[in-house]
Amino acid sequence: MTKALIVNGGMEYVHLLSGVVDTAVCVRYTDGKILYDLDGYDLIQFTGGSDISPDLYGEIPLPTTYCNPKRDEHETSIYNSARALGIPMVGICRGLQLIHAMNGGKLHQHVGNHDCYHRVRASSSPLKPGSYVSPHVREIEFGVNSIHHQMCMENENINMDVLATSCVLDGSFMEIEAAYYPDALCFGVQFHPEYMDIDSEARKWYLYNVKALLKEV
Repeated sequence: MTKALIVNGGMEYVHLLSGVVDTAVCVRYTDGKILYDLDGYDLIQFTGGSDISPDLYGEIPLPTTYCNPKRDEHETSIYNSARALGIPMVGICRGLQLIHAMNGGKLHQHVGNHDCYHRVRASSSPLKPGSYVSPHVREIEFGVNSIHHQMCMENENINMDVLATSCVLDGSFMEIEAAYYPDALCFGVQFHPEYMDIDSEARKWYLYNVKALLKEV
């Protein structure tokens, strides 16, 4: 029986993971708890929300950056405990950005024109051979939602695999839409599959990779 811990998220994430794990438990920083016994959990799901503090990646906050220090403390504590135990972690939007920072990455603190539907180009077999589409397809394209104003910076000095990028590039930097961090058993996406139709390609792609990550353990 597989069990997931959903960090600072609600029932939309429980529904999202219902086909991947047998049970899911939601915890919030407002519970007043920082340390959790993660024994028995097979997956940690970090969720969307406020900006992570630039302190986590050694930068000074811009006027457009809105942080929640208590949430940061809560989530970094859970991240560190899960990493020490070798529990796989996945992230959505802020969740990906947290994972990126905890693995040594930095963020673009503010980007424009990212609050709309757009298309991404993704690897069809990122975490294991084969694909939910076809074992012969190595790249796919699908539409995603977008409600963020920060993005992960590409970093050649950390062990990360960029799995998806925006099809509409402004030319100034790579727009990372999904990444895998093999050393930490982490995977995350910038879009919000929990808000997308159950039959959408983006939602299926996310869940396909979560299942693949669980089998990496």
